[in-house]
Amino acid sequence: MKVLVMSIKPQYADAIYAGSKLFEFRKKPPTNLKAVYLVYESAPVSKLTGTVMFNGSFTFRARDMVFFIMRLMKCKKNLAISMMGISEKELIDYAGGPNNIVTALMIGDAKRDSYYAQYRIRPPQNWGTIRACGPKPGER
Repeated sequence: MKVLVMSIKPQYADAIYAGSKLFEFRKKPPTNLKAVYLVYESAPVSKLTGTVMFNGSFTFRARDMVFFIMRLMKCKKNLAISMMGISEKELIDYAGGPNNIVTALMIGDAKRDSYYAQYRIRPPQNWGTIRACGPKPGER
């Protein structure tokens, strides 16, 4: 069985698990958004910490992302930025410029689960798959 794994910085993973970060951004989006992804928190945590599912995604220029989220969520700019979990400048820096394309993944469900910490994996750069045996994520 192949299991999908997504690498996320610890501060963003904490915000996702807390429910305050509702969007995850990627330059290269995953191919299967209907699956459960294991969350690998990068250094200093360096381990699997839980699962995340996505409701969907949309792709825009980095400079237009905040405006689109404001329209999508019917909210003001400061609330949209709060839901993004990063500032507009950080998003543009991550994308490599205001005209570069970035994909927002809408987080549907995220759960911290120490069960997965027992498994040692080679972390993906962005997202990837690993071979696993046993119950699928979310089914144990």
